[in-house]
Amino acid sequence: MKMKCLLCNEWIEPVAQLSDLIMFKQRREYSCEDCKAQFKKLGKARCSNCYKIIDGNSCFDCKIWAKKGYIPKHFAIYRYEENMKEYFSRYKFMGDYCLRKIFQQEIKANLKSFLKKGYILVPVPLSEERLEERGFNQVKGLLEGIPYKNIFEKREIEKQSSRTREERLSQDNSFSLKKGIELPSKIIIIDDIYTTGSTLYQMVKLLDDLDVKEVLTFSLAR
Repeated sequence: MKMKCLLCNEWIEPVAQLSDLIMFKQRREYSCEDCKAQFKKLGKARCSNCYKIIDGNSCFDCKIWAKKGYIPKHFAIYRYEENMKEYFSRYKFMGDYCLRKIFQQEIKANLKSFLKKGYILVPVPLSEERLEERGFNQVKGLLEGIPYKNIFEKREIEKQSSRTREERLSQDNSFSLKKGIELPSKIIIIDDIYTTGSTLYQMVKLLDDLDVKEVLTFSLAR
C-alpha cells in the first residue's frame, strides 16, 4: 500500500524485507528515503557517557557533571542538527502529532535490548499547564506501542528553550516522584532531546538512595 511521506508529502512505496515476506507482514513506512537520509546519526566519535560528539577522549559536559557527583549513562540515536531541529519544530511546537510515527520503529528497535534485560521505560513528563497548551506529551508519542511506566510529575517553570545553558544547569528541580508509586529496580528514562542533560539529571537525582539498582537515560536526539 502506497503512503505519503509525512515530512515532504510525496508518495512513497515501502520496500518489503525478507522477514516481512516470510511473516506475511506489510511494512508501513511514514517517511521517504530522501527525507529520512537527511537526519544525521551519531557516529563513533562521541562521549561514551553522554553521547556528545567530541574530538578526542575528553568531554567538557561530563566534567561539569562529575563535579556534581554525577556520571551520565546515556544513549541516543541522532544528532540534534538543523534537520532534527526542523522536525521537532513541526512535531513539538507546531503540534503536528502525526510526525510521532517517523521514528517509532527505530526507537523501538533501539530499546528492545533494554526491555529484554528487564528495564522499565519511564518517559519525561510534562506539567499540566504545558500538556494543556500542547495537547500531547511528545515523548509518549514517540513511545506509542511500547510499554512504559509513569513515575514522575512535573511542575511548570520557565520553558527550557528560553533559558541559557548556565540557567538550565543550575535550575531547581521541577520534578517529583508520584506519591505511592512502586519503583522498578531497573529504569531507563526516555526524553526527546538531550541538550545540557539537566532535565534527565534532575530525575536521576530523585532516585538516589532509593531501591533502584540502575538508572539509564535515552533520547532520540543528542
